Amino acid sequence: MTSNTENREFDRPIVTVDVVLVTVIDGKLQVALYPRKTEPFKGAETIVGTFVRVDEDETAESAAQRVLEEKAGLTDVYFEQLQTFSGSARDPRGWSVSIAYIALVPAATLRAGHDGLSFRPVDEISGLPFDHDLILKTAVLRLRGKGAYSVLPCHLLEPPFTYTEMIEAYETVIGTKIDNSSFRRKVGDLGFVKESNLKRVRPLSGKRRPVLLELASDVATFNRFL
Repeated sequence: MTSNTENREFDRPIVTVDVVLVTVIDGKLQVALYPRKTEPFKGAETIVGTFVRVDEDETAESAAQRVLEEKAGLTDVYFEQLQTFSGSARDPRGWSVSIAYIALVPAATLRAGHDGLSFRPVDEISGLPFDHDLILKTAVLRLRGKGAYSVLPCHLLEPPFTYTEMIEAYETVIGTKIDNSSFRRKVGDLGFVKESNLKRVRPLSGKRRPVLLELASDVATFNRFL
């Protein structure tokens, strides 16, 4: 026998994908913000996001890739799932679910001003609509924590990169200074980068030509902190 509860038509929640798009500009972690074009909160800056399109997006990851291309002009970006945020009070339109991601992109590949996109330092952002302050805080904590035992900071660099640039990226992400010689030794032991044959687009300063590096793609995390 089928119960009335099983027969009733359930309301559908609002389902969105939000992407915390992170880069490094002027030595600071910065996040992409996008001006809302519709109500609620029309004109306010928010994290890059979109509704999940059931007739177009095969997965939440597909929706994340789509919104990165549509709102940031990016097609080849590292991103990973952050967390799911849900509840009846986070969106004035009704009960909603947001599948949040964090994406990392080198500043050199950004298209500034694309469709109104702008970048601001993470410590200068507050008062975002919905629960985007919480999503942003969660993303920064993930990046700073995981950055100490993974290759995440390297995704903020355009390959090929130098040891110095890699150290600067790790210091920016982790938020602390790193001993140069100790870092080089640990990088050599862990083997998560390799010498690159890629041509350098950006000029190098100084007379000595530094070793150019790229990620060893088969390594994502390691079992000790840098």
